[in-house]
Amino acid sequence: MKRASQIMTEHPSTCTPEGTVYEAVKIMEMNDCGAVPLVDEEGRCVGIVTDRDICLFLGLGDKAAQPKEIPLRLVMSENPITCHPDDALETVIHLMEEHQVRRIPVVDQRKKLVGIIAQADIALEDESPEEVAELLEEISKEHVLS
Repeated sequence: MKRASQIMTEHPSTCTPEGTVYEAVKIMEMNDCGAVPLVDEEGRCVGIVTDRDICLFLGLGDKAAQPKEIPLRLVMSENPITCHPDDALETVIHLMEEHQVRRIPVVDQRKKLVGIIAQADIALEDESPEEVAELLEEISKEHVLS
């Protein structure tokens, strides 16, 4: 069985919560990705910002704000769902399904960021097309507010 460490992207580009939306977007553009993990001065994963987070913030937020002026701490998701390098691929898939996330930072025991896994990484590695289809369906389900 594959482990998270075998499919993760090692040493992903990061920002800090004090970085700007502009900086995160540039990282997304340069790395052709849709999320940037946020780390503190110790390298611990403290959040994540996605292209969706940024679009929603810019679309619904202060229209006068400029991306070079908006700190990521206002846009980021704190305490992201994470996994560990030794976690089985099934565990990663379960976390993605349960929490409806498309990307999971991989952290060590001290919460230091060591990698990131995107649903595309799983699709490329998983030998079961049915499991990948189920993952995509579960992640894409909308939350129903009651």
